[in-house]
Amino acid sequence: MYTDKFITVSTDQTLTAGQTVIVSTDKVDLTVNRDIGEGRTLYAVASITEAPAVVLTGFTATNAGDIIAKNAHGLVAGTAVRFASLAAPCGLSTTTTYYVVNVNTNDFQVSLALGGAAEVITADAAATLVAGPGAVYVQAITTSDAALTADVQVLAQSDAVDSFVLQDTTGQKQGYTFTIKLNPLVSGNTFASASQGNRGQRYLGLRYVAGAGVHSGHKITGLFTTEIQDGRKYYPSGFAVT
Repeated sequence: MYTDKFITVSTDQTLTAGQTVIVSTDKVDLTVNRDIGEGRTLYAVASITEAPAVVLTGFTATNAGDIIAKNAHGLVAGTAVRFASLAAPCGLSTTTTYYVVNVNTNDFQVSLALGGAAEVITADAAATLVAGPGAVYVQAITTSDAALTADVQVLAQSDAVDSFVLQDTTGQKQGYTFTIKLNPLVSGNTFASASQGNRGQRYLGLRYVAGAGVHSGHKITGLFTTEIQDGRKYYPSGFAVT
Protein backbone atom coordinates (compact mmCIF):
# COMPACT_ATOMS: atom_id res chain seq x y z
CA MET A 1 0.00 0.00 0.00
CA TYR A 2 1.15 3.57 -0.59
CA THR A 3 0.09 6.96 0.75
CA ASP A 4 1.55 10.45 0.40
CA LYS A 5 3.58 9.84 3.56
CA PHE A 6 4.67 6.24 3.76
CA ILE A 7 4.54 2.69 2.52
CA THR A 8 3.97 0.21 5.30
CA VAL A 9 5.73 -3.08 4.69
CA SER A 10 5.36 -4.92 7.97
CA THR A 11 3.76 -5.67 11.25
CA ASP A 12 5.96 -7.28 13.90
CA GLN A 13 7.85 -10.26 12.54
CA THR A 14 9.05 -12.72 15.16
CA LEU A 15 12.39 -14.27 14.25
CA THR A 16 12.89 -17.80 15.50
CA ALA A 17 15.44 -19.23 13.08
CA GLY A 18 17.42 -18.47 9.96
CA GLN A 19 19.90 -15.78 9.09
CA THR A 20 18.03 -13.86 6.39
CA VAL A 21 14.39 -12.95 7.00
CA ILE A 22 11.96 -11.02 4.84
CA VAL A 23 10.56 -8.35 7.12
CA SER A 24 7.03 -9.22 6.04
CA THR A 25 4.95 -10.72 3.26
CA ASP A 26 3.75 -7.22 2.35
CA LYS A 27 5.64 -5.43 -0.40
CA VAL A 28 5.35 -2.63 -2.97
CA ASP A 29 4.27 -3.70 -6.45
CA LEU A 30 5.94 -1.37 -8.93
CA THR A 31 3.34 -2.19 -11.58
CA VAL A 32 0.75 -0.43 -9.43
CA ASN A 33 2.80 2.17 -7.56
CA ARG A 34 4.57 3.87 -10.44
CA ASP A 35 6.26 6.71 -8.59
CA ILE A 36 7.52 5.60 -5.21
CA GLY A 37 8.33 8.69 -3.20
CA GLU A 38 6.77 11.12 -5.70
CA GLY A 39 10.16 12.38 -6.78
CA ARG A 40 11.42 12.87 -3.24
CA THR A 41 14.15 11.07 -1.33
CA LEU A 42 12.90 7.73 -0.09
CA TYR A 43 13.86 6.23 3.27
CA ALA A 44 13.61 2.65 4.42
CA VAL A 45 13.13 2.48 8.19
CA ALA A 46 13.18 -0.71 10.24
CA SER A 47 12.89 -0.98 14.02
CA ILE A 48 13.72 -3.78 16.42
CA THR A 49 10.60 -3.86 18.56
CA GLU A 50 11.76 -6.66 20.80
CA ALA A 51 15.45 -7.37 21.10
CA PRO A 52 16.97 -10.85 20.89
CA ALA A 53 17.70 -12.25 24.31
CA VAL A 54 18.07 -15.77 25.62
CA VAL A 55 19.58 -16.32 29.07
CA LEU A 56 21.46 -19.63 29.31
CA THR A 57 22.64 -21.15 32.59
CA GLY A 58 24.86 -24.01 33.69
CA PHE A 59 28.10 -23.10 31.91
CA THR A 60 31.63 -23.27 33.30
CA ALA A 61 34.51 -21.15 32.06
CA THR A 62 37.40 -23.57 32.24
CA ASN A 63 41.09 -22.77 32.45
CA ALA A 64 42.20 -26.13 31.01
CA GLY A 65 41.81 -25.73 27.24
CA ASP A 66 40.30 -22.21 27.51
CA ILE A 67 36.82 -23.63 26.97
CA ILE A 68 33.26 -22.85 27.99
CA ALA A 69 31.77 -26.19 29.01
CA LYS A 70 28.19 -27.43 29.18
CA ASN A 71 26.88 -30.80 28.04
CA ALA A 72 24.83 -30.52 24.83
CA HIS A 73 24.95 -26.71 24.92
CA GLY A 74 23.41 -26.39 21.43
CA LEU A 75 25.20 -23.19 20.41
CA VAL A 76 26.66 -22.80 16.93
CA ALA A 77 29.78 -21.06 15.65
CA GLY A 78 29.22 -17.34 15.19
CA THR A 79 26.66 -16.96 17.98
CA ALA A 80 27.12 -13.69 19.86
CA VAL A 81 27.32 -14.16 23.63
CA ARG A 82 27.82 -12.06 26.72
CA PHE A 83 28.40 -13.25 30.24
CA ALA A 84 25.57 -12.11 32.49
CA SER A 85 27.51 -13.44 35.46
CA LEU A 86 30.89 -14.99 36.26
CA ALA A 87 31.31 -16.54 39.69
CA ALA A 88 35.01 -15.65 39.88
CA PRO A 89 37.58 -13.60 37.97
CA CYS A 90 38.66 -15.69 34.98
CA GLY A 91 39.96 -13.30 32.34
CA LEU A 92 36.56 -12.78 30.71
CA SER A 93 34.30 -9.73 31.01
CA THR A 94 30.59 -9.23 31.64
CA THR A 95 30.55 -6.11 29.42
CA THR A 96 32.15 -7.55 26.27
CA THR A 97 30.53 -9.26 23.30
CA TYR A 98 32.21 -12.53 22.36
CA TYR A 99 31.58 -14.92 19.48
CA VAL A 100 31.38 -18.69 19.74
CA VAL A 101 34.27 -20.48 17.97
CA ASN A 102 35.72 -24.00 17.86
CA VAL A 103 32.45 -25.70 18.75
CA ASN A 104 32.19 -29.23 20.14
CA THR A 105 29.08 -30.98 21.46
CA ASN A 106 29.87 -30.23 25.11
CA ASP A 107 32.11 -27.17 24.91
CA PHE A 108 33.27 -24.25 22.78
CA GLN A 109 35.65 -21.32 22.93
CA VAL A 110 34.92 -17.61 22.70
CA SER A 111 36.64 -14.93 20.63
CA LEU A 112 36.45 -11.16 20.30
CA ALA A 113 35.95 -11.57 16.55
CA LEU A 114 33.93 -13.87 14.32
CA GLY A 115 36.15 -16.85 13.63
CA GLY A 116 38.97 -15.25 15.60
CA ALA A 117 41.49 -16.53 18.11
CA ALA A 118 40.16 -18.00 21.36
CA GLU A 119 40.27 -15.88 24.49
CA VAL A 120 42.48 -17.08 27.34
CA ILE A 121 40.61 -18.23 30.47
CA THR A 122 42.75 -17.81 33.57
CA ALA A 123 40.62 -19.69 36.14
CA ASP A 124 37.54 -21.87 36.42
CA ALA A 125 34.25 -20.02 37.01
CA ALA A 126 30.56 -20.89 36.84
CA ALA A 127 28.92 -18.69 34.20
CA THR A 128 25.52 -17.52 32.96
CA LEU A 129 25.35 -16.48 29.30
CA VAL A 130 23.07 -14.26 27.26
CA ALA A 131 23.02 -15.36 23.61
CA GLY A 132 21.78 -13.66 20.46
CA PRO A 133 22.52 -13.46 16.75
CA GLY A 134 25.74 -11.96 15.46
CA ALA A 135 25.82 -8.55 13.78
CA VAL A 136 22.47 -7.50 12.27
CA TYR A 137 21.46 -5.12 9.45
CA VAL A 138 18.62 -4.37 7.02
CA GLN A 139 18.49 -4.11 3.25
CA ALA A 140 16.09 -2.40 0.84
CA ILE A 141 15.66 -4.86 -2.04
CA THR A 142 13.83 -5.32 -5.32
CA THR A 143 12.88 -8.77 -6.60
CA SER A 144 10.99 -10.41 -9.45
CA ASP A 145 8.60 -12.40 -7.24
CA ALA A 146 6.01 -11.54 -4.62
CA ALA A 147 7.79 -13.66 -2.00
CA LEU A 148 10.77 -11.27 -2.26
CA THR A 149 13.21 -14.13 -2.76
CA ALA A 150 13.94 -14.41 -6.51
CA ASP A 151 16.50 -12.33 -8.44
CA VAL A 152 17.19 -10.16 -5.41
CA GLN A 153 18.86 -6.80 -6.03
CA VAL A 154 20.08 -4.84 -3.00
CA LEU A 155 19.33 -1.13 -3.44
CA ALA A 156 20.83 -0.02 -0.14
CA GLN A 157 22.02 -1.51 3.14
CA SER A 158 22.34 -0.18 6.67
CA ASP A 159 25.47 -0.44 8.76
CA ALA A 160 25.84 -3.71 10.65
CA VAL A 161 25.20 -3.46 14.39
CA ASP A 162 26.30 -5.72 17.22
CA SER A 163 23.10 -7.44 18.34
CA PHE A 164 23.92 -6.61 21.96
CA VAL A 165 23.58 -2.90 21.19
CA LEU A 166 19.89 -3.84 21.03
CA GLN A 167 19.68 -5.09 24.61
CA ASP A 168 21.30 -5.22 28.00
CA THR A 169 22.82 -8.35 29.51
CA THR A 170 19.55 -9.34 31.18
CA GLY A 171 17.65 -9.22 27.89
CA GLN A 172 15.58 -6.12 28.63
CA LYS A 173 13.20 -5.27 25.80
CA GLN A 174 14.57 -2.32 23.85
CA GLY A 175 14.15 -0.63 20.49
CA TYR A 176 16.69 0.16 17.78
CA THR A 177 16.01 1.80 14.43
CA PHE A 178 17.88 1.39 11.14
CA THR A 179 17.44 4.09 8.47
CA ILE A 180 18.50 3.72 4.83
CA LYS A 181 18.40 6.54 2.26
CA LEU A 182 17.29 5.71 -1.30
CA ASN A 183 16.67 7.64 -4.48
CA PRO A 184 13.04 7.87 -5.69
CA LEU A 185 11.89 4.79 -7.58
CA VAL A 186 9.88 5.05 -10.80
CA SER A 187 8.29 2.07 -12.54
CA GLY A 188 8.87 1.20 -16.19
CA ASN A 189 6.44 1.13 -19.13
CA THR A 190 3.04 2.29 -17.88
CA PHE A 191 1.24 0.10 -20.42
CA ALA A 192 3.17 -3.10 -19.77
CA SER A 193 1.21 -5.79 -17.97
CA ALA A 194 4.23 -6.68 -15.84
CA SER A 195 6.19 -3.46 -15.61
CA GLN A 196 9.46 -4.14 -13.83
CA GLY A 197 10.40 -0.69 -12.60
CA ASN A 198 13.54 1.35 -13.12
CA ARG A 199 15.60 -1.30 -11.33
CA GLY A 200 14.51 -4.09 -13.61
CA GLN A 201 12.44 -5.74 -10.88
CA ARG A 202 8.78 -5.74 -9.97
CA TYR A 203 8.62 -5.75 -6.16
CA LEU A 204 10.17 -3.52 -3.51
CA GLY A 205 10.62 -4.72 0.07
CA LEU A 206 12.77 -4.86 3.17
CA ARG A 207 15.05 -7.70 4.19
CA TYR A 208 16.60 -8.22 7.62
CA VAL A 209 19.88 -10.09 7.98
CA ALA A 210 21.01 -11.53 11.31
CA GLY A 211 24.22 -13.41 11.99
CA ALA A 212 24.32 -16.99 13.16
CA GLY A 213 22.98 -17.60 16.64
CA VAL A 214 19.89 -17.43 18.80
CA HIS A 215 16.90 -15.52 17.41
CA SER A 216 14.18 -16.38 19.93
CA GLY A 217 11.94 -13.51 21.00
CA HIS A 218 13.28 -11.27 18.25
CA LYS A 219 10.85 -8.91 16.49
CA ILE A 220 11.25 -6.29 13.77
CA THR A 221 8.92 -3.95 11.87
CA GLY A 222 9.60 -1.68 8.91
CA LEU A 223 8.30 0.85 6.41
CA PHE A 224 9.27 3.07 3.48
CA THR A 225 8.70 6.80 3.93
CA THR A 226 9.45 10.09 2.18
CA GLU A 227 9.72 12.07 5.39
CA ILE A 228 11.50 11.35 8.67
CA GLN A 229 12.07 13.36 11.83
CA ASP A 230 15.51 13.34 13.38
CA GLY A 231 14.98 13.41 17.15
CA ARG A 232 18.66 14.01 17.75
CA LYS A 233 18.63 17.55 16.33
CA TYR A 234 18.18 20.46 18.70
CA TYR A 235 18.40 24.25 18.71
CA PRO A 236 20.35 26.16 21.36
CA SER A 237 18.69 28.75 23.57
CA GLY A 238 18.04 32.01 21.75
CA PHE A 239 18.25 30.44 18.30
CA ALA A 240 15.33 31.50 16.08
CA VAL A 241 13.98 29.14 13.42
CA THR A 242 12.62 31.14 10.46
